[in-house]
Amino acid sequence: MDVKDGSAILVATLVRLKQEGYRPNRDVILALTTGEEGEATTTALKWLLANHRDLIDAAFVINMDAGDPVVLNGKRLMRTVQASEKVYVTFKLEVHNAGGHSSLPTKDNAIYRLRRRWAA
Repeated sequence: MDVKDGSAILVATLVRLKQEGYRPNRDVILALTTGEEGEATTTALKWLLANHRDLIDAAFVINMDAGDPVVLNGKRLMRTVQASEKVYVTFKLEVHNAGGHSSLPTKDNAIYRLRRRWAA
C-alpha cells in the first residue's frame, strides 16, 4: 500500500467519525510522517519523541503499513491488523491421541488432528 493511501484512509475515517458524532472515551491522535521507512520517518518520530512526547503518548497504535489488502475477485475483502513487526513469536501446539508408528499410519493421527483444529 502506498503511504498516501493509508494516510487518506485514516484522515477520511476520522472526518467521518467526527461527522457522525462519534465520541471516543479517550483522545484519538493522528501522527503522519513524510516517509514509509526511511530516515525522514525516523527523524520525524525522534523529533516528536524529543519535543512533543505528550502529543503522541498512546494506549495503542494503528500501523497502516501492516501489509496489502486481501483481494478476492477484484474486490478488497479485508485489511489485516498487524500487532507487531520483525519480531519472533513462539507457539506451543499440543494434541494427543493413542499414537502409533509412521510405518503404519492411521487416519486419526496427531498431525492430522492438529491440522483440523487449526484449519477450522
